[in-house]
Amino acid sequence: MTYSPDKYPGKAVGAPWEETVWAADALLKTDPENHAALISLSDHLVLLWCFGFYSRGRAMPRARAAAEKAVALYPKSADAHRVLAVQNFSDWRYTEADAGYLKALELAPENALLHHYYALYQSAVRRDYTPAYRYSRRSVELDPSPGMIVGLSSIMYFAQDFEDMIDLLVPLIERDPEFGSA
Repeated sequence: MTYSPDKYPGKAVGAPWEETVWAADALLKTDPENHAALISLSDHLVLLWCFGFYSRGRAMPRARAAAEKAVALYPKSADAHRVLAVQNFSDWRYTEADAGYLKALELAPENALLHHYYALYQSAVRRDYTPAYRYSRRSVELDPSPGMIVGLSSIMYFAQDFEDMIDLLVPLIERDPEFGSA
């Protein structure tokens, strides 16, 4: 069977992530301690699992191994602590996940993506929307891109704050009606 993005448009979303995994694998064969490749490998394997392109068994053990190696080799890397926190979160190791996110934020307090991830964690695990809103709003202050705005709207959705979510997303949709996430 031949792959056709026209026949299976959702697969086209996963293809670049899979290519990034292959590129990271190739880089790690020649440079097994490459920081960027370890982070990228862990990040993109998680995305492939989260969005249903890879099974948990196919993605997560390799993602965890890359994350653990990144933290061991680069203990002062916020990204290394972030990818390991994501692993711990997805494995229901909440105490370790919380500590990892906080360590990452300590190392890189101005990193919008870290604030976004920690907000999602607060929302999903703790069901504590006060810190979730605070971290998510900070992510938008640091990076007012459409992706971060949609991230804030996801916190609003889970908090059932639908009116504020609509107020946040309508201007984004008006600016870019093709931005599907909004």
